[in-house]
Amino acid sequence: KKVVALSTLSQLGLIIVRIGCGLKLVAFYHLILHGYFKALLFVRVGNMIHLSDDYQDFRKIRSYEANYRPTLGICMFANLSLIG
Repeated sequence: KKVVALSTLSQLGLIIVRIGCGLKLVAFYHLILHGYFKALLFVRVGNMIHLSDDYQDFRKIRSYEANYRPTLGICMFANLSLIG
């Protein structure tokens, strides 16, 4: 979950810059969308951690990959939405 949380700092910086440029509506829209898709990612990553018996090192849990197929699709959608 820490990896998912780290990208929020750069997004908050972009939101502050947009507010400073007078684009308050765009900043608000960015904030709402970022919060929605970040929440979706947190729920899905929590699901993956739960399915792997609370093991959090994703580099070593390939044995559970068959259980993650729907979750991976949703995570890919949320990541692409956060990219732009």
